[in-house]
Amino acid sequence: MLNILKATLFSMLGGVLFLSTSCTVYYTTSEIDANFNTSIKSANDNCNRLLGQITAFEAEYQNLNCGSSASPFIEASQSMNEIDKAKNQIQLLLSDVSKLYINFKTFTNGKDKIASHTNEWEQFKRTKKGLKLKFKELEKIANLTVQDAEKLNDFVNEKIVPVVKKIEVSSYCQNFEEIQQSFLVSQKDLDSKITLIEKDLQALKVKMGRLYKDKYDLLEKDLTDIKEQRDELKAVYANIVYTIDSFKKQMKGKTIVYSCSSEWTIVNETEKSFVQQQQKFNNIQTALLESYAHMQAVFQEIK
Repeated sequence: MLNILKATLFSMLGGVLFLSTSCTVYYTTSEIDANFNTSIKSANDNCNRLLGQITAFEAEYQNLNCGSSASPFIEASQSMNEIDKAKNQIQLLLSDVSKLYINFKTFTNGKDKIASHTNEWEQFKRTKKGLKLKFKELEKIANLTVQDAEKLNDFVNEKIVPVVKKIEVSSYCQNFEEIQQSFLVSQKDLDSKITLIEKDLQALKVKMGRLYKDKYDLLEKDLTDIKEQRDELKAVYANIVYTIDSFKKQMKGKTIVYSCSSEWTIVNETEKSFVQQQQKFNNIQTALLESYAHMQAVFQEIK
């Protein structure tokens, strides 16, 4: 579910630029600022990328909508809470880094360079030391968070994902629509067969209806039974259309549904309805085959 890439959180703060060979050393403010800014941007970019990956993972996990009252969900929830605490620590440290940098910009405002053994010099050293400490803390917490997140990811994939069912709504609807289409084809085929049978019976009635009246009556009865099965088939088709339309309406805006979610009840009800309609269809097919076989036997007797 998750792919977290470890990254170095900061580049080392660079060296200084000597502007004089005297005992006083000067640091170019713009060079220091560029160095600080590069290091801070690197830390922010890497930390924000890490936080974004974890947030995306948590969102995907939450989409499962699984409760945390039983194993293994309770273990995953506990691990997620620990990772959230680490995320908060990282955000606080990034805030501290930002404050140190803002302070640096404040005390160097309007100064092109900083001379050693001055108040600005002491401020600069404190800022540099403070940033290094914060970067070190960030790197430690971030790397531990990566490890914890990777462990949680593996745990979810090994212990939770295999026991949680899911459907892709679009594929699910497509499968149902294919079933619907097959029922429609069956219905049209039956209409065609009924038309042919009616023609055959009409021809039989004209040629030898009086001679084989009892046989003709049997065939008429079979035809009536077939037409009744056609009505049953139309009702089954109508139920299928209704079931598909209802499912689509209830799943509007959803792409994936997991078995932990409340929507899974809709999936179960939809599948139950299709099983029922399929059973009715099978019964219709059986009845039709019996009628066809009986008609065939009667026609053979007439010949």
